[in-house]
Amino acid sequence: MHDFPPFINVDPTQCVDQVCQMEAFGCTEDGCDKGGITYRFVEKELKAELVKQCAALKLDTNIKFVWYLPPDQKTSATSAVAMVCNGAFNSSKAELEGSEGTMCPSAGAGPAGYKGPTPFDTACVGPTDTSCTSTGPDIAAGSVQIRIDRAALVQFSSQYLTVTQQVAIRQEPPTSFIADLPSNLGLIFGPFDQGLWIAILVEVVIITFVFLFVEGAVNDDIAEGWTSISDTFYWSFTTVLGGADKAPVSIGGKVVFVGHAIFALIIAATYTGSLAAFLISSSGLAVVDGFDALATGKFGVALRGPEFDSSAPEPLFKGSHSGGNAANQTTESTQFMVMQSLMTSSSTTSFTMFTYNRMMTRTAEGEDFVYAKGSSPCKDKANELGVYDAVLCGKDGDTQTPEALVHDSYSLIYELNRRKEIDGHCKLVTRGISVNPSGMALAFPLSSELHIPFSKAILNLNSQGVVQDILRSESFQLHKNKCPWTSTSGGSSINLSEMTGLFMLTFGGIFIAMLIGAVERFFYFKGLAVEDEEGGEENGEAPDDEEAIAEPGAADEENVNDEYECITGLLDELGDQMGRIEGLSSSLADLRDKAEKMGAVKSKNDGTGPAANGDTDTDARAAQADAPVAGDVWNPMSLLPK
Repeated sequence: MHDFPPFINVDPTQCVDQVCQMEAFGCTEDGCDKGGITYRFVEKELKAELVKQCAALKLDTNIKFVWYLPPDQKTSATSAVAMVCNGAFNSSKAELEGSEGTMCPSAGAGPAGYKGPTPFDTACVGPTDTSCTSTGPDIAAGSVQIRIDRAALVQFSSQYLTVTQQVAIRQEPPTSFIADLPSNLGLIFGPFDQGLWIAILVEVVIITFVFLFVEGAVNDDIAEGWTSISDTFYWSFTTVLGGADKAPVSIGGKVVFVGHAIFALIIAATYTGSLAAFLISSSGLAVVDGFDALATGKFGVALRGPEFDSSAPEPLFKGSHSGGNAANQTTESTQFMVMQSLMTSSSTTSFTMFTYNRMMTRTAEGEDFVYAKGSSPCKDKANELGVYDAVLCGKDGDTQTPEALVHDSYSLIYELNRRKEIDGHCKLVTRGISVNPSGMALAFPLSSELHIPFSKAILNLNSQGVVQDILRSESFQLHKNKCPWTSTSGGSSINLSEMTGLFMLTFGGIFIAMLIGAVERFFYFKGLAVEDEEGGEENGEAPDDEEAIAEPGAADEENVNDEYECITGLLDELGDQMGRIEGLSSSLADLRDKAEKMGAVKSKNDGTGPAANGDTDTDARAAQADAPVAGDVWNPMSLLPK
């Protein structure tokens, strides 16, 4: 076996001579809910099923599993396979290649030292115990995946679990309006680059002076003097925004206006069409959204694997090796082999790889780093980072680091859930769908026939859903991914932070307008005050002393009262005069009547009046015309000669 949570959870310090008893798995005689998925499946479920088979065949039902760790690289599944392949308890991945460069030299017929399982009643207690039937183990168990490079070395049982490869990235920090303000101020201008904005501004300025040249002398809407420049600039600028405030009057001006309007229309349409897509894509930056993004080679991916020189004329492996702390002899993980296979089958696939010695971080003293709340593997630069923490710690000074990692889904979810339970946060999250499924099985020596009954027992257990029940158990809960990726910036919705630049531009314009308006208002009212003072001095109404100036409110109130009393007196006097005028008017009317009557009598007596000449109608009409109409106010001015 190999130490690889959540499949094998073992404390290597409690193992003696590579042999790990149940206590090393956290188990007791009363039961074991720990130890890992594979350990629990084999020790409890698979053993019970094998006992049933043996009982049905009337064979010995005494079955016992003894668990051995590899002598080195204890977390590597390849090390466990090497022990079986070479038929030696003390074998490891380093010896898997053999002295002549071939993997497991005796693999064709199986390891020479393998002679079958040790009988139950034999006291085989360790790798150096000569009472053991074979010099190596019977089974390799743990996170042993069925791979083509292992098919010629060992015999696999039926798979008891299907695993997939999953991508994990650093969780982006929650968006902060204040923290994101500097980067979001110019976000609304992002669809056009700086050069294009400068070109648009230059065009507006040029059109400003063209308008001034062809329209300045003939267009009455353009201001005079120096203000004509700002006025035509405003005309040119508002045309770009679709709201021109003037119309050209000359033929040349109309031609220029049409060309400028077409330019403005195309610019506005292009900007509007690209703005929404630009903002929704979070400023257009590429992100790791799954395994396919890593296959483009644009992002660095962390995984266990060997160091190699990708710039060599004939590199040992495909892809670009960009860093990590791995050595040449580091085990090729399943993820590493999957990527090599994909790059071999497709020339367009490329991975930028950072290879590391192990998944977990080690301290400078060579001890496993204990992940605890408040502790960080990133603080101590002497730590040898594992795959998880290489991604977690991010960029370290000028050293490039990977943006994502790839690992089998169950191991990844288990570790991310464990870390969240410790510190309450998901600093690493899964991203995208899982890919590249592969089977997990037990590995036997090629000459062994044990894979037959084991495969039959595994198939029976799979039909009962035993492994899925273990995954859902309280000890593992691997059906619950507690750290999936969630967008912290609102997803595809445009938020206030992204539109900050627009609001700042609008309110900035309003502020400048208010400031200019305040200055204009100040000088406007100051001019009115000067005019009032000059007018008062001309009318002799200027204040005589400083006290009158200091108390304008009291003086104004007193003046109003005086004027009111004066006007009231004048109105009363006018009423009296009107009464007198009406009396005089009545008297004059009476005198006129008497005069007319006297004149009529005299004319009659002399024979010269209208009546005497037979013109009585004319005389009557004249009298009627001169007579006052009832209800009219007679105007005494009518008595004056015309």
